[in-house]
Amino acid sequence: MINPSEVGKAGEMVRLKTLEAIWIQGKLRMCGRWSYIGGGSGGNMFNQL
Repeated sequence: MINPSEVGKAGEMVRLKTLEAIWIQGKLRMCGRWSYIGGGSGGNMFNQL
C-alpha cells in the first residue's frame, strides 16, 4: 500500500512542475515578444505584406 503522505508529496511535486512549466512558458512568450519588437523582424514581415 502507498502511504497517504507519499501521495501528498507526489501531488505537490506535480503541482510545482506544472506551475514551473507555466512560468517558463510565460517567460518565453515575453522574450519572444521583446525579440520581435527589438529585432524588427516581425515589423518587416508585416511591411512586406
